[in-house]
Amino acid sequence: MIRLDAEAVDSLLVEAMHGNLHLHVVDGGHDRESAYDAFEAALDLPDWFGRNLDALYDCLLDIVDRHEGPWTLLWLPAAGSEAADDAGLLGVLADLEMESEGLTVAVG
Repeated sequence: MIRLDAEAVDSLLVEAMHGNLHLHVVDGGHDRESAYDAFEAALDLPDWFGRNLDALYDCLLDIVDRHEGPWTLLWLPAAGSEAADDAGLLGVLADLEMESEGLTVAVG
């Protein structure tokens, strides 16, 4: 998992716009609950999403399993927010990346 500054985020978005990168963007999150809202909305998580770290991991793993080829998950939590430094959320994303071939996780 990599942390990106604003310029690097912009570069990723440009690459995706030009069709050079398969990118899913999750925009938002001030705290864990609003981060769950952002992931749920951006990735159309299923109704059974239980709004906890284990359920988030399971839902994200289902998304990983549906992808063929490399892709990037970019999470943009609110700058300076609780969510941006939430060890539980960051741990889920790091674990997901370690367990998933072809996935790169970036946090902006």
